Amino acid sequence: GTAILKGNTTELTIINTNVTGNSLIYITPAKETQNQVLFLMRQAPQDADSLKNKVVNGSFTVGVSQKIPQDILFNWLIVN
Repeated sequence: GTAILKGNTTELTIINTNVTGNSLIYITPAKETQNQVLFLMRQAPQDADSLKNKVVNGSFTVGVSQKIPQDILFNWLIVN
């Protein structure tokens, strides 16, 4: 998939039901990042919430260490 980390933010969470605890998630910037490295901050597998009788969708969060003023376009790939 593709996504955009908006300027002046440090993270973006992407909801995807294909995320598992063993997923490998690859992130590739498709635009200048001003030397900020995009990295996988968190990975949460899809899970059934037995207390609320509902499914909690899987997700992953991509981030940078410091805010930059411009948007960062990036590609992502989930491998299970």
